[in-house]
Amino acid sequence: MRPIQALSLLVEHIEAQAFADVYRAVPPSYASANKVQLRKIADGACLTHGTIVIPELDRIVGVTGIGDIKGACDWMTTNCVPGWVVQVPPVFEDITRYLAGNGFRSVGNGWAKFYREVGREEAPFSSELTVRTIDTELAGAFASILSGGFGLPIDFSEWFAAVVGRPNWTVQLAFAGSIPVSCGALYTDGHVGWMGMDATLPDHRGKGGQSLLIRSRLTVAAQLGLKGVTAETGQPEIEKTAQHTSFSNYQRAGFTQLYTRPNFSRSA
Repeated sequence: MRPIQALSLLVEHIEAQAFADVYRAVPPSYASANKVQLRKIADGACLTHGTIVIPELDRIVGVTGIGDIKGACDWMTTNCVPGWVVQVPPVFEDITRYLAGNGFRSVGNGWAKFYREVGREEAPFSSELTVRTIDTELAGAFASILSGGFGLPIDFSEWFAAVVGRPNWTVQLAFAGSIPVSCGALYTDGHVGWMGMDATLPDHRGKGGQSLLIRSRLTVAAQLGLKGVTAETGQPEIEKTAQHTSFSNYQRAGFTQLYTRPNFSRSA
């Protein structure tokens, strides 16, 4: 196995573990009403949401064996409405060839997959905002920011709130005075972590909230003894990377883009 494949496995599997746990946290009433399902396959996951079909919620992620990908696609075909995607790093050429031979085509720009080693001491970030690691008492505020920041339906809040307090999760909020305005989460397993659930309320953007939360979570990662952290954002057009806030925030925080991960869909 080539070094880039080994690192790809590491970052894909931790992302899949994080999202699998998010799907395990879904309240039964919400799961039933929206046909939310999880199927674990090897170290990856099949994720479905029957009422909102977007790559974040309806995808195969972290499945990197050719035999496993066939089973994952069969399961998604049976259990997910059309529009789901397969996400696989470009370094796994055998899977890419299999998908191409079975009617899948890359759609959109894909996702930028980032990685960063964690230092013993992480540099702080100066901002007018303050950061706090939260428990279930502020789970509603976290869920509200995440739903509002991404323009998701209000009933998503019940689901996102359920993530706070689960094992392996660190959830943080950035505050403007006493008002929570930005959020971010860190999922850890072994010596690697996944960063995500980054959102800021529209009226409070441009204040450095996300950069502050990235640095704060890196500090937590260092305290936990992690060796590296991964994250992902939408892949912007090459000439527009500087205007893509999330992409730029991770680059400024010292993350390296390992690859652009395509979204493969049969509906293309």
